[in-house]
Amino acid sequence: MNFSVIASSLGQAFEPGMLVMVLVGTVLGVIVGSLPGLTSTMGVALLVPFTFGMNPAMGLALLGAIYASSSYAGSISAILLNIPGTPSNCCTLLDGYPMTKKGQASRAIALSTIGSAIGGLISVFALLFLAPPLAILALEFGPQEYFVMALFGVAIIATLSEKNLIKGVIAGIFGLLLSIVGMHPITGEARFTFDLPELFNGLSLVTALIGLYSLPEVVSMLKEKGAAASSGKVEVSGIFSSMKELLHYKMLTLRASIIGIIIGIVPGAGQSIASFIAYDDARKSSKKTRRIRDRMS
Repeated sequence: MNFSVIASSLGQAFEPGMLVMVLVGTVLGVIVGSLPGLTSTMGVALLVPFTFGMNPAMGLALLGAIYASSSYAGSISAILLNIPGTPSNCCTLLDGYPMTKKGQASRAIALSTIGSAIGGLISVFALLFLAPPLAILALEFGPQEYFVMALFGVAIIATLSEKNLIKGVIAGIFGLLLSIVGMHPITGEARFTFDLPELFNGLSLVTALIGLYSLPEVVSMLKEKGAAASSGKVEVSGIFSSMKELLHYKMLTLRASIIGIIIGIVPGAGQSIASFIAYDDARKSSKKTRRIRDRMS
């Protein structure tokens, strides 16, 4: 690792022009991420043409800020509206929206903000110091490793659905069937496309998420007029109290960050898989802690 290159890069990163690009990218990323249906990748793709005339370093800073902030900002709509802004925020609504219904929306958003910031900082250092060996490890992934990852994903579904395992298995099988739709990646054979060009590339994950989460929530809001307004007094939790709460669960935060780094190394695996695995780990550790407290009491 050439530390002189790191020092010069840090000096360039704190130049006024670079900071302005990061600020602009962060604001745009928050807007893109908080709108359901606009993913982080789509936000970057939409703004790539604007970087053609920029300095390469400024362009990278702008696009990196958009991607990182939009990945976080999807939790805003997930917490407030029970609609994930990006696919990676599907787990956020499982606990975030119930907190909103209890009047703890600001606390949930603060926890999500600080957790995203800590995970982002840890992953930046991991990328900075571990990129060469991680790239070699990523190239070693073959069909066997991907098959094991798929089985691991099915196992995660089973653990998340432990209260009703049959429903979890049915949901997992249904998801596998939906993934078959589209052109076969090797043979090019059309599967369950019904000669519709829109299905040749498979089902869009964003479209599926909007149909699964957004439409039912909109119908529920229309059905229960004024229910959100009468949910009670809203409690305001400051950023410092949320930071203390996260420091109390520092090992859980560290484990979630490491899980995100490991899953991020795997080619083809993204934020959605990492968030579900980290959420499953958090649920298990919470139950284990609860059992220990029950025994002690």
